[in-house]
Amino acid sequence: MPQKYSPEFKTRALELTKERIRTEQCSGWVACTAVGEALGGTYRSWRSPRTQHR
Repeated sequence: MPQKYSPEFKTRALELTKERIRTEQCSGWVACTAVGEALGGTYRSWRSPRTQHR
């Protein structure tokens, strides 16, 4: 079962991802992977269920 993360954690993670894409001009996948590893999770585990691909 996936871990539950607070809305604040998810918001911060997404802000960090956007910032990384902007400053490093990397792909979304690279930014998500790096931020997820830095925060101790994975992008898939902290993004909203509405945005998950099936």
